[in-house]
Amino acid sequence: MNTPTDHNRDEAEQDLPAFLLRAVRLEHPEWIRADGHCPECREYQQKLSHLFDWTRHIRAAA
Repeated sequence: MNTPTDHNRDEAEQDLPAFLLRAVRLEHPEWIRADGHCPECREYQQKLSHLFDWTRHIRAAA
């Protein structure tokens, strides 16, 4: 069964930069520069990528 959380995780894993930018626009629009660039997003992207890799590894081992 796909829950909204599963859907959000799938969407984030497929296109993490776009997912983060949409989320940041909702929560912290002041972080996004006039040119659309978000320096803070890079750090979050790295952390989330690491987390997704780790959870994929855990799910595969289960």
